[in-house]
Amino acid sequence: MRCAGNFMVGHSALISRTIFRSRVGFLDGIDGLVECDSLLDARRLAALHRLKLMWQKSVDAELHTRIDAASRMRKSVKTAILLLDSLPLWKRLNVTAFLATGIGDASPDAMGETYQDSIGRKYTRLFEQPIVIFEASQNVLREALSAGHEKGLTCSAYISSMFEQSNGDAGRKVFREGRADCLDLVGIALRGARKDVDRAAKGAMLHS
Repeated sequence: MRCAGNFMVGHSALISRTIFRSRVGFLDGIDGLVECDSLLDARRLAALHRLKLMWQKSVDAELHTRIDAASRMRKSVKTAILLLDSLPLWKRLNVTAFLATGIGDASPDAMGETYQDSIGRKYTRLFEQPIVIFEASQNVLREALSAGHEKGLTCSAYISSMFEQSNGDAGRKVFREGRADCLDLVGIALRGARKDVDRAAKGAMLHS
């Protein structure tokens, strides 16, 4: 049921985002017509202005709703990455990148809108809220991952032998072959209710 719930939440967020973008695109289309007002008589131009005002109110209302929802999510949902405290720096960065992509893929609602610079170039979506990074011993990593599963959190994991693999298929193979209760963890990521993530990550230290 948790998986089904996550599926519905993720796709609801995707549908909402698509509708919002279509409304913004429609407004852009109206602006384009208004700019060509020499081709329109006064009555049609006035009708377009009224239509634009109506759609602008709809977009503004949706924007406020999305801002409120994002604010509530920041208060109630948390994403944490826990790294093995003995890892060298380059491996910590590498593992963090892999784990973050896993959470982003599993949680579409965690992602914000695309970015755009001042000359209109597009950039990818990013996480809507900060990710908290911890460091811990391997025993703490295992306990946190076990607690994450028990609490129904979204979990990502990276084990030491995955560093030696040349592709994803090989990485999944060595992961599957490891003992589930004794994985050679070097990093995990957890996302879910803030209180549950905090309890699962108990014993880990904030990364310095």
